[in-house]
Amino acid sequence: RKPDFVLDDICRRAILMDADGYNFQSLKEQLRDGLGRPYIPGSTIKGAIRSAIFNREIRKNGKPINKEKVVFKDRKNRNYATAAELEKELFGDGPQKDLFRFLLIGDAPFVGDATIALPMKSLNIVGDGRSVKLDTKTQQLVEAIDAERTSVFNIKLNHQLLEENNLKGKINKYPEWLKDLKTLFQWVNENTLLLINKEIDFWEEYEEHDRVEDYLEQLHELKETTENCSEGSCVLRMGAGVGWSFINGLWVKEESLVSE
Repeated sequence: RKPDFVLDDICRRAILMDADGYNFQSLKEQLRDGLGRPYIPGSTIKGAIRSAIFNREIRKNGKPINKEKVVFKDRKNRNYATAAELEKELFGDGPQKDLFRFLLIGDAPFVGDATIALPMKSLNIVGDGRSVKLDTKTQQLVEAIDAERTSVFNIKLNHQLLEENNLKGKINKYPEWLKDLKTLFQWVNENTLLLINKEIDFWEEYEEHDRVEDYLEQLHELKETTENCSEGSCVLRMGAGVGWSFINGLWVKEESLVSE
């Protein structure tokens, strides 16, 4: 018991910020490894790549979700589409046949004081979709990795294991994106550009709002960066709070792919 403690006695780390006008009750922390370093798990990076490849594949092949195989229902007993059957067709049925087991990705640690605290707010479309309002009720304090920080991590395609499984007939197809990392990154960039362009198209209707104008400027910068990627590099969308559209790639809104 120490009644005269100071903050440094009990906190793991301190974040300095201008808190005027904010009333935060909690902090959404950045994930850290056993050494206390902020990091992005390799599984998270791999999941984002998987989503990007899935989104590009389903748009490229134009294969609809077979509603006869859909068994899920919502609370109102209505059928809704699931990606499960198509994902099995594209990547393999089960962990032992999944093509992504040949893509090996390590964790991405960041050293030093790599994080910053950001007050995150929401832009809400109001007035029957005619205007945008900054919602201060849903604001939260988020710890994030600073945009200027870099990390080094391992990523490789295990072609030896892939060939062994292919010869044994354990994979049902050998997709183009498994050929090499350059092709994989190219597919990721194509998906990233598709999402950015759709996001720009959506928000341009509300660009008179200052916050939307700022966001659009960032989107155009990301688009230019993605378009100018050198061979063997890519821009991957991931992270918390990125929104429904960026998580699923918007394929579920395509009537040619899902009828409802």
